[in-house]
Amino acid sequence: MVVGDVWLSDRDGLLRWLELDSADWRGTDIDIVARCWEQSGVAALQLLRGMFAIAIWDRHRQELWLIRDRVGARTLYTAQIGQTCYIAPRLRTLNPGRSSQLDLVALRDYLCCAFVPGERTLWQDVRELRPGTYLQLPQGNASSYWQAPPPEWSDEAAPPLA
Repeated sequence: MVVGDVWLSDRDGLLRWLELDSADWRGTDIDIVARCWEQSGVAALQLLRGMFAIAIWDRHRQELWLIRDRVGARTLYTAQIGQTCYIAPRLRTLNPGRSSQLDLVALRDYLCCAFVPGERTLWQDVRELRPGTYLQLPQGNASSYWQAPPPEWSDEAAPPLA
């Protein structure tokens, strides 16, 4: 089962990879993600281009996979409160279940930098899934499936050295 907010920029390429005719395709982008996952599992993430925050329930393995797009166009938050893990695309959705304890390190970062780097949020029990990352539950294993490539500098376009 796949749920989430999905917009794929390479829909036709994925349909070709799945050996489906794009002219006859009547499904959604979530349907494409589901078919890719059924065919290749976590390796299918290398094929996905676009904006998405997805939850995939693998009933055979009894695992939940939370996946965020490469550049973080869509957000995904988790809050572990006792034995329960809450998942939401927006922080305000977690308001009823989260504690009111502030993460003082995140607050300091926000006051200094005007943003909170990493997976921290302003609340101690709420974490943001980083761009290009998936979280496997119940194990709690977070892994990166994509990293931005290093810039390719030519001698003419190289930044000046300080």
